[in-house]
Order: sequence, then C-alpha cells, then structure tokens
Amino acid sequence: MSLNKRIIQYEVWKECHNHCKFCFLHKDILHTPDEVKLSGIHNAINQITDDIKNKRIDGVGVIGGDFWQGEITTEEIRTEFFKLIDLCFTHLKNNDINEVWLSATLTIGDQ
Repeated sequence: MSLNKRIIQYEVWKECHNHCKFCFLHKDILHTPDEVKLSGIHNAINQITDDIKNKRIDGVGVIGGDFWQGEITTEEIRTEFFKLIDLCFTHLKNNDINEVWLSATLTIGDQ
C-alpha cells in the first residue's frame, strides 16, 4: 500500500461570515455573486470528473466559506452544490477515490 496520496481540495467560493482570526482570507468576504458560486461548483465538478477519469487523484476536499451558514443562497446553488457532493460520494462508493471531506466550521447556531 502506497502512502503517497493525491488529494485535491476545491474552493467553490470565498464568502464567509465567521471572521475567524486564524483564517487564511485575512479579509471579510461578505458576498460572492451567485454566478461566481455556480461557476465554482461547475468548475469543481468538471475538474473532479477529469481528475478521476485520468486517475490523478485519490481524494477530494471541498471548501467554500462555510456552507451551512447562509451562503447557499438560492435553490439553484443548493441543487448544484448537492450535485457536487453526490458526485464525490458516488466516486467514493465506487472506490474511484478513497476519501471525501468538506471543510466547514459549524460555529454558528444549532448545526
């Protein structure tokens, strides 16, 4: 078993309302236009599909701002976001990749 893993994390948008002091953004991204969010999701879907087809990755990570805290602002973004998540878990279930993770803080409210 090889310890070398090829894992890529896809950032689908930068918007985040948490303002964590340790965050790499170092600035407040208060709004990402819907079309930018959709483009980020679609780019991730296309890249994941290509990377898996060509066996370039073993795992997938998805980061945005914090998905569960109001940044999925429309039904279209929600639908497309879950297409991305379904794609990742389908490839996980089919053993095309070995791991999937979402980066989110879940720091506000009852998550």
